[in-house]
This record gives sequence, C-alpha cells and structure tokens, in this order.
Amino acid sequence: MKVLEEIYTILSGDTALDALVGENVFPVIVPEGHSVPAVVFTILEEVPNNTKSEHSDTDEFVVEVYSISTDVLNAIQINDAVRSAMEDGETGNIAKIFYREGISHAFDFIDPQDASAIAYSFISRYKIFYNR
Repeated sequence: MKVLEEIYTILSGDTALDALVGENVFPVIVPEGHSVPAVVFTILEEVPNNTKSEHSDTDEFVVEVYSISTDVLNAIQINDAVRSAMEDGETGNIAKIFYREGISHAFDFIDPQDASAIAYSFISRYKIFYNR
C-alpha cells in the first residue's frame, strides 16, 4: 500500500519527531533488535468512496499510531510530535488527515523477566483521505 510509504515519509521526515525517536519509525511493529523510543503505525481500516455509477478514486484509511517510550513523559512528547507531523502531513496522494481520537495510554513489559522494564505507548487514530 502506497499510503504506508507516505505515512512513513511524513513521520520519518519530521525534525521534531526525529529528535525524539531518531530513525525508529516503523510500520506494524518494532523489529527485533531495535529499541524504544519509537513510533509504530498501522492501518486499521480502508474504505473506498464509491459512487452509484463508478469506483472510487479516493479511499479513506483509519490509521493508528503508537508513541512508545520507557518514560511516560517522553511518550507524551512523542505523541504530541506525531500529531503535529500528521496534521501538517498532507503530501503526495494524501489529500487530508484528520485527528480522530487519542487513547490515553497503555503499557507493556519489554522483558517478561524484568517487571521494571515497562514501555508506555500513547495511541492516536487518524482518518486519512488518499487519492489513488
């Protein structure tokens, strides 16, 4: 999906986000061998905007972006930078990006053997209109 490439371009090209996570911007999961802080994005939904007489030239995507860090305040900063980058990210075939909702936070254990190794993630959802 080309939309994944354009989202990656938006997020990885943002200077404020780069200062917080460096090159750790990934689709779907943080690959093995990489650490946090990181940004992970995934597509939850794709819906074409068909009309009664023809197929759609524009699709709507719901994208979820995870701002992940071992420090909760850093995760919040990353989430804020993601939102700024996404809202300014109308580029290429992306016609419009709307912030849809935020989920306060979730956490997970990075190392099941070490209860203190926790990663916090703030989750944001966006609606993207993409011209195919």
